[in-house]
Amino acid sequence: MKKIGIFSGTFDPVHMGHVSFALDAMEALSLDRVVFLPEILPRLKKPSAIQHRHKMLELSLQGHEGLSVLLLDTPRFNINDTLPELRLRFGDAPLVMLMGSDLVRTFKYRWPGLEDLLASVELAIGLRGDDTKQEIVELLKECASEYGTPITFHILPSPRAHIASTQVRRGDYVIEDVHAQVAEYIEKHSLYSRPLESN
Repeated sequence: MKKIGIFSGTFDPVHMGHVSFALDAMEALSLDRVVFLPEILPRLKKPSAIQHRHKMLELSLQGHEGLSVLLLDTPRFNINDTLPELRLRFGDAPLVMLMGSDLVRTFKYRWPGLEDLLASVELAIGLRGDDTKQEIVELLKECASEYGTPITFHILPSPRAHIASTQVRRGDYVIEDVHAQVAEYIEKHSLYSRPLESN
């Protein structure tokens, strides 16, 4: 049975850190594919129009077999609505949620229905910022204890974890941190305040 990675996020814009993490997760966890789910209306954010973010994902993922982008009917990842939709699309295929460790820190206060998610998917977690493996393991143990459900998770190295969409939007990163065609798209449509600069 095929094993599917699910990578939900704003992707404003998608950068090589996202792509590298997806490729590393595919290899480490023997995933058959990773599906990027750009959120139309993410929580607490006012992102670029979804058509721009969707197109940039398509440009960035081309040439990477097994990576694809999918727009769901729900405007943002919502466990109660999105999980059933994923099940309709992928049947009984095992699902692995890809996420940064910063999201794990929000589990207890921003994830209604978290118990259902943790009981039905595996987690592939990339360490972000100053987070340590020990800290994230402890947080997951607390969740497992609180909900009374075992959590299957994998903490993966993130060689490009220093790249952040916020800084890319500010022009703080060089063009090598995003796909060349994404950089061209950003400049063509004047999406962000400053153009990306090359070394």
